[in-house]
Amino acid sequence: MPDIGDWIALLGILLTGYFSYRVLRATEATNKLSEATLELNKEIKKQEERMKNEFKLNMRTQLLPGILEKSSQAYKAVADTNYTKIHDKITAGPKKLDIDKEVLSSYFEPHEVQLITNAWTKYENYVNKYYKTSYYYSSDMDNNDGIEKLIEHNGPVIEVFSELENYFKSEHKN
Repeated sequence: MPDIGDWIALLGILLTGYFSYRVLRATEATNKLSEATLELNKEIKKQEERMKNEFKLNMRTQLLPGILEKSSQAYKAVADTNYTKIHDKITAGPKKLDIDKEVLSSYFEPHEVQLITNAWTKYENYVNKYYKTSYYYSSDMDNNDGIEKLIEHNGPVIEVFSELENYFKSEHKN
């Protein structure tokens, strides 16, 4: 007949088996919960990415008409054959874009940022170099102080703004 020590050992084995089974079930439940949490985190990440892309698209959609409008004004200011009209249009029109390159980089593709900043850099350099609020004019062309340079040097500015306008027009067709 088994003595009390054998019964205690048997009871210990049974209790250990029972608790091991319970720990195994708890571990399985924890694993399922971890898998569900992982899937939820993946879904949340996807949703955040969709929201980020949607926000980027919305911001781009809001910024682009203003950029194109100001660019059109700048283009129309320099695309003339009469230096007095060019002067008057520059005086009335924008002198710079007033949108940081970092902001543009957040909502536009790198090549688009390059197109926009290149056009506006050329325009700002042109305005800074050749535009004055007033000019001295003499019938002796050698004594004039440069208003004719508004026409002589407007070609590169016209070219980059045309490229900018054509790019975004073709983008909207697609």
